[in-house]
Amino acid sequence: MLYEDVQDLPPETIELLRSVSGQSMLDETGVDEVMLAAFACGISTPEQEGITLSALISSREMRQRLKAMEAMLAEMRSVAYCQISDRRHSPVLAHCIRGAMQASMRVYCRSRRTCIDRGWAEISGSRDLESKSVRAIVGAIATSYQWILEERAPQSASAGSALDGFVSSARIDEDGALRVVGQIANTTSASQPPSLEFVDPNGGSLPLFVPKADLPFEAVVAGFAEMAGFVVGPIPTAIFSFGGPSVEAEPESRGCLFAPIESSREKVILKLAARPVVSREQLIVRLEAQPSQLAQCVGYNLHLLVPIGSIVQTVGIWPIADWNGCVTEFRCSLPGVVDGEVECGSTIQARLRKPHV
Repeated sequence: MLYEDVQDLPPETIELLRSVSGQSMLDETGVDEVMLAAFACGISTPEQEGITLSALISSREMRQRLKAMEAMLAEMRSVAYCQISDRRHSPVLAHCIRGAMQASMRVYCRSRRTCIDRGWAEISGSRDLESKSVRAIVGAIATSYQWILEERAPQSASAGSALDGFVSSARIDEDGALRVVGQIANTTSASQPPSLEFVDPNGGSLPLFVPKADLPFEAVVAGFAEMAGFVVGPIPTAIFSFGGPSVEAEPESRGCLFAPIESSREKVILKLAARPVVSREQLIVRLEAQPSQLAQCVGYNLHLLVPIGSIVQTVGIWPIADWNGCVTEFRCSLPGVVDGEVECGSTIQARLRKPHV
């Protein structure tokens, strides 16, 4: 039977698999280890994803293989990227993680250009890795705002001058689209009009829309609620501003990474002393922290992580006991990753975890 023996899957997953797989079902032998690994990492092409989903519906054995691969992947995600080994770990998964890291970091270092070239209609609806990487940035920025609200009064980071224009309202519609209403100033003297930006409180911003000068505008970005995790209703206008190439890249960033403490509801606030950069296959993140905060988690390790595909990969691990909180360069070895500046600081994530014995 086509859908027999799927009781080990949640009902909503079964419905999703049925809807995307269509009526044509391929035998599980059409899915090799490379395709299954790509699916587990969230980097399959749309065609490969459909074939793999079909096999997962029709075969319990295939689902068991996927669960075993996801268990291996969980272990590999928890070690530093440079320590992933073909000998020690699954070589197929290692290949997928390396490819995803290299491709994702390229996007993170040119996210503005990607948004302009692809457009939000394509980014929100595509399942390719480039689009997934941009959506991951949106989600990371939204999470930063959520944690700012939890920890202290929100502080607005501006991507451009208030003279460029103003946002009068912003909301999430019932269909999940972002709707921003405002007006841009007269920019006849400018070489190009400023764009409406989704501002990262940790430095950088993503261009959403280029309004016409001196006219009211209404910008709509489909699928934004799903990307950002926003609910239907009004959202703060302060998270939007106006900018462009002349204001997009302040070299210094004074944002914060919020590092949740494992098995706790507490977080440690790590101040970003500069925008993260990739140089000579190393991700360099300059951080500082209050010694009093670090004192409560001396037995923990600091993990820095980067989202790739559908996973979040550890890129570096350091004992908190070795850090006094002063400004320190944390260097993460990323073999094969090209140089560039990470345009949105919230892309880099931090966690405090107990060392594995």
